Amino acid sequence: MSDIRAAFLLKQAKRIKRKTHKANPDLVLAEGKAIIEMALAARVEVLALFVADESFEAQFGNLEIPIIKVSKRDFQELASTVSPQGIVALLIVPKYTLDDISSSARTLLYLEEIRDPGNLGTIVRTADAFGVDAVLLSPGCVDLRNNKFIRSSAGSVFNLPIISDVQLNDLDDIKSKFDADLLVTSLTGNIVISDLDIPKSRCVIWAVGNEATGVSDLLVAMADQVVVIPMLGKAESLNAAVAAAVCLYVSAQRKSPSRA
Repeated sequence: MSDIRAAFLLKQAKRIKRKTHKANPDLVLAEGKAIIEMALAARVEVLALFVADESFEAQFGNLEIPIIKVSKRDFQELASTVSPQGIVALLIVPKYTLDDISSSARTLLYLEEIRDPGNLGTIVRTADAFGVDAVLLSPGCVDLRNNKFIRSSAGSVFNLPIISDVQLNDLDDIKSKFDADLLVTSLTGNIVISDLDIPKSRCVIWAVGNEATGVSDLLVAMADQVVVIPMLGKAESLNAAVAAAVCLYVSAQRKSPSRA
């Protein structure tokens, strides 16, 4: 690779980190060896690897990806973590539409205005672990290019379709297309989650709401079931990521036998 091309890619990466108006909206930075390996395994297009640690040149040298050795100062401009590992990837953001949802989908997750990137990343990681077929994000959710979101997902962002800007009318269309049940979590739910009986062949859409306000009244009105997760202590509510985990665990029991 020419020095000119390397300098151009480094400049692009710095613009993304600074979130300047000149940053390419189709590109994102991923930091850390494990997350980059997951992106590669998922066949995400990686444009360049920026390394401050020469050992990564040997580890990734067999790939047809430009590896650009940068100064400590340049690397600090790219890294987001307090103790970076010494490698950052510049890659193209995977883009999905509602048409990318598998026709055999059995579990979907709709997130309404999740604004904390750490929460969203944790939810996506959990969705990946429990075999969710696609994650649907309402308008107002975290930008998928957010560095903290990508780190919090631990690379799961590359493993399943995540579809942004899904309106409630779109959700209604998905319900009809998959003949799915919409299960909305709410403190005012009328059915306890442990009492749910979800047929294995039935497609379900779980809906989890905003960290502070929960799900909207419009979403509750669309629900086939409004589900409550009982709490025995004095906490006012569950964290959105925890609530999602409980719901997805329940769904996962339909897909695989229990393990001793």
